[in-house]
Amino acid sequence: MGEGLQPVPLKVAERIWAWDFIDMADLLPEQWAVKRDEPLVAQLMPARKRRQVNDINVWVQCFLAYVSVMSRRFPLEVAELLAYMSHIHRASLEFMGTAWVQYDTVFRRQAAASGCRRWPVNYQCLALFHVFHGKGGGR
Repeated sequence: MGEGLQPVPLKVAERIWAWDFIDMADLLPEQWAVKRDEPLVAQLMPARKRRQVNDINVWVQCFLAYVSVMSRRFPLEVAELLAYMSHIHRASLEFMGTAWVQYDTVFRRQAAASGCRRWPVNYQCLALFHVFHGKGGGR
């Protein structure tokens, strides 16, 4: 893991390397924070209370951890993943509401289910998704 990035447990990293769907909440820093007063086994268990990742800054932090893990096994895909992140970030700035979260979840679930390992993002598709599923118009 890169310096300054939250370490991702091997169990989660293996799911990422298998191109499984990963809920961004699984990559929240507090999910795996080490608590010094707990036994080691308890330290490695995910936090019980989950929060939704629907803030773009939190999503970017989680996605950077995802990309960092992917870069260890799939370095050639990193540029594509970063382009995907850029499109999601752009959508969060241009469109009101949380359609970008819904799009991201649907896109990554479908990619995992289909075994898709290339994530080319058509920004027009993302914009259309917003129109049909989003709340309100552009900012």
